[in-house]
Amino acid sequence: MFSKIILALILVILVGFFLFFSIGKNEYPKELNDSGIQATQKFQLEEDFSDLIQNFISFEFNNEKKLEYKLESDSFTTYIDSPGMMINPIVTHYDVKSGKKIYVLTSDFGWLLKSGDFLFSGSVDVESKNGEKHLMKSNSFLLKRKLGEIVSNDSVKYFGVDNEMISNGIRIKPEQDFFETIGATEIISNNGEKILSENVNIDKTKLNNIYSSKSPTKYISLSEEVQAQGFNYDQNTTIMNLFGRSKIIQNNGTVIDSKTLKVKDKNNQKDKVYETSKEILYQSNNLKVNGIGMIFDSESDIIKLKQNVEAVYE
Repeated sequence: MFSKIILALILVILVGFFLFFSIGKNEYPKELNDSGIQATQKFQLEEDFSDLIQNFISFEFNNEKKLEYKLESDSFTTYIDSPGMMINPIVTHYDVKSGKKIYVLTSDFGWLLKSGDFLFSGSVDVESKNGEKHLMKSNSFLLKRKLGEIVSNDSVKYFGVDNEMISNGIRIKPEQDFFETIGATEIISNNGEKILSENVNIDKTKLNNIYSSKSPTKYISLSEEVQAQGFNYDQNTTIMNLFGRSKIIQNNGTVIDSKTLKVKDKNNQKDKVYETSKEILYQSNNLKVNGIGMIFDSESDIIKLKQNVEAVYE
């Protein structure tokens, strides 16, 4: 009896292994997008059904017979002319030299394309080799295995430690813990602050947590708005650098023009301190002040100018 059970398990693994390779041999003509996923789901459910495997598991080895990928799902449905669909898929990528996990990707739904790539939809959780977890949600994520990256050209919501990021797309290199958003990007902190920019890089290598962009950026705090030509925000130290020409616009209409601002948290992130060693121009309704070097405390609304101060009252 025991030997029959072992034999049955071996047969299930072999069948899964065969399906994994046979489905992935031919190039799939088009990478599915949001509308393609919906059309495929409808077509699969109505006309194209072939077979259903519960508790699917499959292993992929390289030419040297080293384990490279393990694919699991609650169910794997095959179709005559469409990609196979997985429910709750788990993809584990291994280092073929050490045998250690490089990353584990889980999702709500997945499709095994004939190109050998994977398409996912819904929530996607990527756990890297250092234990860092990245939770995202979108209509589509394409895992390009040959390039070693995950790409989405749909709207993506990324859930950070104390913020939420929404972008027009994302490109992920899970082996390196490096992310690039595509197009317009909005980072919303739990305290209500926002960073609006484009093409933001997210560096989480070696336990870093750095957001940066060279695109025009707007930072909106609780008491002012800051415009700059780019930014670098270290979430571990909560220090943000704003690059190029910058403009601080307070809620009362006061404007401070400067360059290269450093922004620090004060009082548990409720208020900010802005610092620069560059020239500044302070403009209110009846006052203009020029100077070099500034410390601006947004809580007390006090500005300290360091040198060469000139004021004009109007």
